[in-house]
Amino acid sequence: MTNPPVSTLIVSYNTRNLLDGCLRSLRRIAEDLPLDVIVVDNASTDGSALHVRTHFPEVRIIPNEKNIGFAAAVNRGMSEVHSSFVFVLNPDTIVPRETIQKLLNYIKMDEKCALVGANLTNPDGSMQASIFRFPSLFREFWNFLPEIKLLLRFQKLGTYVHSIHVPEDRNAKAAEEAGAVECISGAAFLMRTEAFKSVGGMDERFFLYHEEMDLCTRMRRAGWQIRAHRTAQVIHFDAQASGYTPKRLPNAPVLNWRIGGMDLLWQKHKPGLKHTLWRVQAKGLLRFRIGLCFLALPFSGKQRLIRKKRIGELVSVVTMLRGNGCCT
Repeated sequence: MTNPPVSTLIVSYNTRNLLDGCLRSLRRIAEDLPLDVIVVDNASTDGSALHVRTHFPEVRIIPNEKNIGFAAAVNRGMSEVHSSFVFVLNPDTIVPRETIQKLLNYIKMDEKCALVGANLTNPDGSMQASIFRFPSLFREFWNFLPEIKLLLRFQKLGTYVHSIHVPEDRNAKAAEEAGAVECISGAAFLMRTEAFKSVGGMDERFFLYHEEMDLCTRMRRAGWQIRAHRTAQVIHFDAQASGYTPKRLPNAPVLNWRIGGMDLLWQKHKPGLKHTLWRVQAKGLLRFRIGLCFLALPFSGKQRLIRKKRIGELVSVVTMLRGNGCCT
C-alpha cells in the first residue's frame, strides 16, 4: 500500500484477545477506507505478535525486545508512518465502521487542528472520560484521595471531563469555537503527522499515563488546536493492560508511573513554585495514607503482609518525589 490517507498505530502489551477484536473492527473499516495498520508490541508474553502475524497478515508488526512504555513505542511506530494522518488507538477498543472517516473529515476542516479525540464509551454504551483538563492543585488533592472523592460523589473534581459537546459543523470557525479542548484521552485520537513531528513527538520519559496530556499541551503552545468529536465513537474496555481503576490509588508499578508522570508534567509545564507546591501536597497526602496504613496494621489480621507491602510502595513514591521524580 502506497501512502494511504490514514495509518492506524496500536501499542500492545499482553492484550492478545482484545487486540484481535480491535484488528477485526479495523479490517471492516478498511473495506471502505484504505488503512495502513501498525502494531508495536512491547515484548508481550501472551503470543500477541505471533497471533497478529498469523491472523492479520495485512498488519505491520513491530516487536520490541522489552517493554519500552507507551510514549517510546508510539515514537517507534511513528518512524514507520508514511500517511498524513495517524489514528493512535489502544488495543482494548472496538472501532465502529464510520468513526475514522468522521475524525478525518473533522480534522481536515481546519489546517490548524493537530489532533481530534474520539468519544469513548463503555461496552454498554455509557460514557467514559474522553477529554482532560490540565491538572490543578485543587483537583489533584482529590485525585490522591479517590475513595473519599467517590464516597462524596466528587468525581467531577478530577482531571477528566466526561461529556463532549461538539456539533458536527462544516464551518471551521464554529467548530473551533465549540470543539477546542485542552487535552484528550490517549485511548483513541487522530492526529496530523506533521503536527506530531513539529513538536518532537512524545516525551519518552513518560512510561505510561499523562504522555498524551504533555503532547496536547506542547501542541497548543506551538499554535495548534486540539479538538474532540461528539459522535465519532470508540468502544473502550478500559485499562485492561494496566488494571488501573479511578476508584482507588493504584499499586506499584502503576502507582509509580501515574505519580511520576504527573510530577514530570508539572515540572515541564508549571515549573518553579507551582511544581514545588504540587510536590509538597503530593508528599503530604501520601504520608497521610501511610499513617492510616500504620494505624490499621494491628487490626489487619491476614492482610498484615499486604498492608506492609502497601506502606513500602507509598514510601517508595515519597522518596521518588524527593529526588528527580523519575517515573520509570
